[in-house]
Amino acid sequence: MNEKQMRYAAKWQSIRTIGAKLFLFMTLFFAALTVKAGNVDINKRVTLKVDNESIKNIFQKIENQVDVHFMYESSQVNANQKLSLKLNNVTLEQALDKICGNVLRYEIVSNNIVIKKNQKVASADQNKIIVSGTVIAGDDNMPLPGVGIKDKGSDAATATDFDGTFKLEVNASEATLIFSYVGYVTQEVKVTGTQTINVKLAADVKQLQEVVVMGYGSVKKNEVLGAVGSVSMKETSSRTYNNAAELLQGTVAGVTVINDGGDPTASPTINIRGIGSLNAETPLIVLDGIIYSGSLNTINPNDIASINVLKDAASAAIYGARASGGVILITSKKGVSDKINVNVNYQGGFQNVAKKLEVLNAAEYADAMNLARDNAGLPRIPAFDPAFEPTARTTKTNWMDEIFRTGEIQDLSLSVNGKTEKSNFFLSGSYRKNEGILLNTYGERYTVRANSSFKLADNFTIGENISYSLTDGQTANTSSSYTGAIQAAILYPPNATIYREDGSGQFGGVPEKYIGSYGDVINPVAYLKRLDNKNPISTILINPYAEWEIVPGLKVKSNWGYTRIQDNASDFTVKVTEPGKIFDFNRLTLKNITTTDLLSEQTISYEKSFGKHNLKALAGYTYQETKRDFYTVEGTGFDNEDPSQRYLLNAKLIQQTAAGRSDEIISSYVGRINYDFNQKYLISGIVRRDGTSKLLENNRWKVYPSVSAGWLISEENFMKGIEPIISNLKLRASWGQIGNLGNLGPYQFSVPLVQTQALIGAVPSINYGYAESELSNPNLKWESSEQTNIGLDFTMLNNSLVGSVDAYVKKNKDMLVRDQLPGVSGTPQGRIVNSGDVENKGIEVSLTYQKTRGEFKFDVTANAGFLSNRIVSIKDDLNSLEPLGLSRVRSLPLANIYQVGSPVGAFYGYATDGLFQSNDEVKAFVNKDGVMYQPNAVAGDIKFKDENGDGVINNSDRVVLGSPFPKTTYSLNANFRYKGFDMNVFFSGAAGNSVFNAVKHTGLNASFPGYNLLSESKEAWSPTNTNTNVPVLSSTDNNNNFGRISDLYIEDASFLRLKNVSIGYTIKESWLNGKAKLRFFISGQNLFTITKYSGMDPEVGLKNFGMDLGRYPLSRIYMTGVNATF
Repeated sequence: MNEKQMRYAAKWQSIRTIGAKLFLFMTLFFAALTVKAGNVDINKRVTLKVDNESIKNIFQKIENQVDVHFMYESSQVNANQKLSLKLNNVTLEQALDKICGNVLRYEIVSNNIVIKKNQKVASADQNKIIVSGTVIAGDDNMPLPGVGIKDKGSDAATATDFDGTFKLEVNASEATLIFSYVGYVTQEVKVTGTQTINVKLAADVKQLQEVVVMGYGSVKKNEVLGAVGSVSMKETSSRTYNNAAELLQGTVAGVTVINDGGDPTASPTINIRGIGSLNAETPLIVLDGIIYSGSLNTINPNDIASINVLKDAASAAIYGARASGGVILITSKKGVSDKINVNVNYQGGFQNVAKKLEVLNAAEYADAMNLARDNAGLPRIPAFDPAFEPTARTTKTNWMDEIFRTGEIQDLSLSVNGKTEKSNFFLSGSYRKNEGILLNTYGERYTVRANSSFKLADNFTIGENISYSLTDGQTANTSSSYTGAIQAAILYPPNATIYREDGSGQFGGVPEKYIGSYGDVINPVAYLKRLDNKNPISTILINPYAEWEIVPGLKVKSNWGYTRIQDNASDFTVKVTEPGKIFDFNRLTLKNITTTDLLSEQTISYEKSFGKHNLKALAGYTYQETKRDFYTVEGTGFDNEDPSQRYLLNAKLIQQTAAGRSDEIISSYVGRINYDFNQKYLISGIVRRDGTSKLLENNRWKVYPSVSAGWLISEENFMKGIEPIISNLKLRASWGQIGNLGNLGPYQFSVPLVQTQALIGAVPSINYGYAESELSNPNLKWESSEQTNIGLDFTMLNNSLVGSVDAYVKKNKDMLVRDQLPGVSGTPQGRIVNSGDVENKGIEVSLTYQKTRGEFKFDVTANAGFLSNRIVSIKDDLNSLEPLGLSRVRSLPLANIYQVGSPVGAFYGYATDGLFQSNDEVKAFVNKDGVMYQPNAVAGDIKFKDENGDGVINNSDRVVLGSPFPKTTYSLNANFRYKGFDMNVFFSGAAGNSVFNAVKHTGLNASFPGYNLLSESKEAWSPTNTNTNVPVLSSTDNNNNFGRISDLYIEDASFLRLKNVSIGYTIKESWLNGKAKLRFFISGQNLFTITKYSGMDPEVGLKNFGMDLGRYPLSRIYMTGVNATF
């Protein structure tokens, strides 16, 4: 086109524009003159459901529904602009506002609607465009919340809300928008003006696989050759966790988490693939790549991004001697938002006891005591006769009601995060207060966490992880058979009162007239209200690191960790002078333990592909030094017990009862090689050499190898035809050895002497000296664990069903156990020796099914673990061994045993054959020589079995009665989502485990002087009540019904628990003008439990081998909360 033609075209365009404006004016003018019915009714209703249609078509659809006509200038309105709308029965005014937005405006002339460009926007923002729309997933067409959207040419950025919608202003006439989301291919979209767009992101299969964190790095999911379990974290914000260990309960097959009751200061016991050793075999915790010496109690669950559990030797062997009990890898949250995000999570609620033990009221109590005396042929006690004690049949206090309360829970977490192309940061703080359901008990936790990373160059990155936590609380004794709070509430007479009835305000005791008739009991409410114990533990972790990629594929990483744990504990025990059990002394105990841990990990890795051959290699050296200083000081003889006077300065006698210092070092060399051919055939090998200062030079170093292989069957050509049915199928196998030192002391090869004292001389006086408490053993060596695993991973039914199955054998050899020596050795603690083997066999199954139906989406995950545990050998020809350090129930023998062929810590005692129904049956129960088995028995007593058939019932007839460790653990976790609503239901359970219900020893036993009894005692045998398993009430236990460990005490503790139900609603971000994301929720935990166990709760913990003496029970919790992101 020449210059003359260009001038002609411009002139013609100007004439055409003027003509169009004139035509529009004339049309509107004559329309106004010929109006008949008046103006447009903007309250008329319209319905629009359009997907990516032009404005022109949308106007036509409205004209078909309402008697209106749209008019506009093409120079002001882009009629081809695409919009997506879902308007159901809205007013015409609402529809026009939605269509025009901030860019257009409309005027009504008669029944005509004139669309014009918004002059304010046009004049103020000539070069500003507004882009809005929706982002959906390409695999299921569901909206994607949290998609990052950034303008390529500026800092403008936003993210999609819960419905996948977004709105972004860009100060330019055109822009290129970058859409990014984890697990999906990043997409660029060019826009040339204000418009609404729909973006569909395609799933990135390779990226989705890169989610499994392993030792010293991460691998694609298809490359995992070991047994690795992952914890779902999406429910974390809706549940309340007393500590991070509870995140693992029921979420990973083969990981058994047993709560140690419901004490707010207690932590659960975690076992991965059974109890592997008689020596404390616990999982190793790795936090952000650094071995963590602190407790899981110190970590805020809301700070955790992911948890992976390394269960077998192939995956855990990279950590060598400390990985026998498995490895828990925790990755904390990092900065992920392109703009600074503030996240607030608040939960508040209350908890109460789920089940109380029922006890006898005063009248029933008196009747039971009188009946017991009658059955024993003894005179009745005046204390239970109203003629002598007027209150004998008057219930004044229900002690079980008085010791429990409704406790409040408050949990607040606040975090800030952000990132740029070369850096990211995350900063968080939290506070949690958990008022226990027992009076005057509580737990508190404060946490602060910060991490950041900076890319100083394209190949050089530095960063750090810093955390601080402070935990504290007050606990109550619920494990003593004499003074346990719940035990005391059972035993204390119901005709007693909390406070004296004279109005003095002092705590009351048993009725004073017959003090000796009620036994050695303490007022349980007084005990709880007098509690004064604290245990503040502060933990600080500093973890700087640097990573340098020397050349492509070759990386060097330097990782350092410094941990300091300050553990202070104080306990002031007051005098107890109320009638009952008297403690006429007071004591202040102060304990201090300072632990410092220095860790250095230096690794080099190399990754290279040669055609279809892929190689990865890693080598490294680690050094860890742990120092501990500790002391315990006691002060007694306080004249004034006022809280302001409870300091050592006011004690009459002060003595240091323990003190010491230790220094432990472990250094290691590690190597790993991974190879695969065409990502189809995979093999991996690990070698680690560990050395420890806990052993002498000859046994100090040990090499731990492992090897694993995998076959990605789904990549074979013969599988291509069935891809919709089976899209991923991998067979894997592994073998490896790893070590364990457990709780081996730092100087067991040369145990230091301890200070002692004795009365010596013609006129005895205290003399101090030193003695051996245990023998040294210079021949100690590493305990080892050999593990074999075979597994199958699969994805089926168009990726709807994902699962894995594992079978394993785990053998622990040369266990470090404490050998009992004869008393004449003068070493009461014996000595540590290498002796015995333990074997665990099991199968683990994990299945997840997920489906989307329109806007309804759900997923269900089921986990199950089946375990067989047995002791293979103990020591030389020794077939059984009693555990050391376990507390007994009064005068009862130990209920647990280590026995060859039986589970670790199995319950051991007498099997019974019901109750004798008559004295004639007692006489007829004789051996082959006609000698009575139980000559002291009477009708209603327990009939014990002669298991070995030797004609005598004695200790040789004891058999294994059960195990505190479950044979089966299982869980079911379901999530449902519809529009803004979400729901989670979580069941967990265990089967095949037993509990020693030691409460029965006093709660059903009337031979103790004056203790109140459980209401179950009303079912005791009598001539009119013979269909029962509760022995006859008697003030004498001549048959030793309660003095022997028998199956009377050992109960099935299998359970199914509704662990959590939560319901939430996420407010549409558009309602908040895109400035915040807001979700409200309610939840309930431990809502019901199905079990045959007669105690308060079957989860009494494994720390005391499953013994229940009125253990602090789990509570039923109700919470409400809010998650907000700004």
